[in-house]
Amino acid sequence: MPFRKIKQKKYNGINEYFRKSDHDKKTVSFYITFRDIDNKVKREKTDAINKDEALELLNKKKYNYQKIEEKYKKTLLSFIKKF
Repeated sequence: MPFRKIKQKKYNGINEYFRKSDHDKKTVSFYITFRDIDNKVKREKTDAINKDEALELLNKKKYNYQKIEEKYKKTLLSFIKKF
């Protein structure tokens, strides 16, 4: 699969997928790359039409994982304090 990384710093973590057989190499879809709670790299296909929509989806995904991680840390700290 041919992927193209967007080189602008604003769009870090967003890749464009294109068909190699096309002569104009037009973007077919966007993929986002992020780390999950276990710190493993994940790549997901998005339904975004342009780079800005893909960036918005990436930021939402990162925010959700951040909230889950904070909840996990709070419960872990409260568990440690009990003992």
